[in-house]
Amino acid sequence: MSSFSERMGYKQARSLVQTDDLDDETRMGLWNALVHLPVHFDATANHEDERMIVTWLWMKAFGRARDEMPRFSSTVWDLVKDRVLRGPFNECMDVIEDVMDATSLGRQNRFLDFVPGLANAINVQFERMLVGYRLINGHILPLDHELEISSVTEATGDGTPAAAREHLSTALTLLSDRRNPDYRNSVKESITAVESLARKITGARTLGEALTKLSASGIETHSALVKAWSGFYGYTSDAGGVRHGSQSVEKVDQALAKYILVICSAFVTWLSEEARIAGKL
Repeated sequence: MSSFSERMGYKQARSLVQTDDLDDETRMGLWNALVHLPVHFDATANHEDERMIVTWLWMKAFGRARDEMPRFSSTVWDLVKDRVLRGPFNECMDVIEDVMDATSLGRQNRFLDFVPGLANAINVQFERMLVGYRLINGHILPLDHELEISSVTEATGDGTPAAAREHLSTALTLLSDRRNPDYRNSVKESITAVESLARKITGARTLGEALTKLSASGIETHSALVKAWSGFYGYTSDAGGVRHGSQSVEKVDQALAKYILVICSAFVTWLSEEARIAGKL
């Protein structure tokens, strides 16, 4: 719900999605989410995990020498805070990913249950401030619609067979790399996730063949859906398709890579559920 000031015209309501920069209010909200980490460590006296995390941040996020690691962890948290509040847009997003990456170091200890809550707090800020990204599996992705987010999150979760999940996770990583995004190979990995699962279920050699064998494998599929997916598979696999690395494909951009990741994720989730019902997984 909008604030009193926005409803009464004292403050302009937020209407533009933030995709290339973050305003001061958003940055402060993100820091207030991240600051739960040092607060958590202070409350639990879990200094061993904290030291491990801040040391990793000192070396990776800030490129500093290990033997120059400051005595107090607060010095490193101050660097994180400064980058979130005042750093360039991309570096602000980078350090959020770095913090989430660093937390994985402590998951075998008492820190495990805290990580999902931290990711959720960051995503709440992204949503509230109309930021066109979401944090999924430690990566900040150009997603801002709940259906997109839920599709990718569910398909990369533990309920998806390992091979398909790995391909989708790789597609996600290639898409979210802001320094050197590889949209073409992200598309390849998304389609390969579907192919690996369909082949596993039907025993077919290709996705095209597997799609025609779904019904025979006990998975009821409307002919129109099979036709649509066969055409989609053909688009990515013909002589000029992205899966063969042809440069005749005019453009594989972020929008296309995101679209294919989302629809492949949804298809993998649906196919996994139907295959379990049919006793094929």
